[in-house]
Amino acid sequence: MKRILPLILMLVFALNVVAEEMLPVDTVKYRRDKAADMYIEYQARAQFPGGESALIKYVKESIQYPSDAIAEGFEGRVIVQFEIHADGSIGEVRIIRGRHPSLDKEAERIVKSLPNFIPAKSLKEGKPTQSWFVLPVIFK
Repeated sequence: MKRILPLILMLVFALNVVAEEMLPVDTVKYRRDKAADMYIEYQARAQFPGGESALIKYVKESIQYPSDAIAEGFEGRVIVQFEIHADGSIGEVRIIRGRHPSLDKEAERIVKSLPNFIPAKSLKEGKPTQSWFVLPVIFK
């Protein structure tokens, strides 16, 4: 009896899953739309032209380490969140985790200077859609 109950529960769960429309798990992503207070599905997340390695290279080459942060011995990671509009341009920029006011300002400057991204695409229409991106900027 102890072995039958889990099998029955698994069967009921499996039937419920099959009844729903199935999509490949790795193609469905969610972003939180704070203004609408809901999650929106999108199929392809926004990408930097040239991929992640090109983004890292761009950030490293763009950093202008603030002299006051150097003098005070500040280094570390600044976490920046930014909006990517449906046309790929950068929108609102937020510092999620800062280290020093000068480092935060420099990280924000770098993000605002980024070229247009390849925008995220909505799941339902397959059209470009607004999304958010989180980027760590490391100062050493």
